[in-house]
Amino acid sequence: PVPAPAPPAIGSKFRWALGANTYRVAIMTAKGVLQVKSVTDGGGEVHPTTCRECTPCKELAMTPPAPWARRPLKQTMFADEAAWRASLPTGGSVEITPPVKPVAEQKVAVIAQATNDVEKLKSAIKAYKIRTTAYASPSPQEQLKTAMQQMETIRAELAALTLDHDLYRWDMRHKLTRQLKHARSWYWSIKGACNGPNSDMRTVRMSHRGTGFIACRLGGEIHFLAVHEDKIAVAYGLHHARAKLFNNFAEMGSGSDFKLVVKYRGREITL
Repeated sequence: PVPAPAPPAIGSKFRWALGANTYRVAIMTAKGVLQVKSVTDGGGEVHPTTCRECTPCKELAMTPPAPWARRPLKQTMFADEAAWRASLPTGGSVEITPPVKPVAEQKVAVIAQATNDVEKLKSAIKAYKIRTTAYASPSPQEQLKTAMQQMETIRAELAALTLDHDLYRWDMRHKLTRQLKHARSWYWSIKGACNGPNSDMRTVRMSHRGTGFIACRLGGEIHFLAVHEDKIAVAYGLHHARAKLFNNFAEMGSGSDFKLVVKYRGREITL
C-alpha cells in the first residue's frame, strides 16, 4: 500500500479562494487545522455581540457589550486537513504556504551577526523589546548646585510677598517656608558628600519596565544588563540599582560559567 503523505508542517498556511471576495484562511497547528478567517461576498464571520462563552469575550467583560467593542473573528478548529477541506464549498482552489523561519530563530540569527559584545547586547534589547535602561543620576556637586538654586528661588518668592498676598493667599507664605526648609535639609545632606573624592562623578543606575530582561550568570549570581553610552551596564537589581560599566563581557570576568540569557514572555532563552 502507498503510505499516506505526511501532514503539512506546523505553521503552514492554507488559503482556499473562490474569488477575490470569497476565501478562507487556516493555519496548521499541533492540535489540528485552525480556520482563522472566512469571508463570503466580502463579508467576514464575526462573533455575535451577545457572545459570553469564548475566552476573548470573557476578557472584555462588557455587560452589555459596547457597540464599538472590537470583536474577534470567528475561528473554527478542524481535526486535520481532510476535515477542513470537507467543510469547503464546491469549487475554488487551495494554496498551501509552508511556514516561514521561526521568529525565535530569526532573532537569534540577527543577534549572532553583531560585531562586538555591546552591539550584541543592543541587538538583543531591540529584538526582544527589552525596556531595561541605564541612566546617569546627577553628581553630588550638581545636586548641591540645584539645591542652592532652589533656595535662592524660594527666598526671592518669599521676599516678593506683600500684605495683599497674606490677606488673600494666606497659605502661600507657609507653603514657601515649608519648601525652603526642605531645600535647606537637602542642601546640608548633600554638602557632606561633596567633601569626599569623586564628588563630580555621576552614578549610573538601572531603570526597568515590563517583564522581560537580559541577564548573565557570573560566579553563581545573577547580574542584569543594559547599555549606557556604548558600554555594558551591569547591576545586581533592576529598579534604580547602582550599575558598573564595562567595554565587553571579558572585562566583567566572564569565564566558563558565563551564561547570557533573556527572560522573554515567560521563557528563558540562551543567547
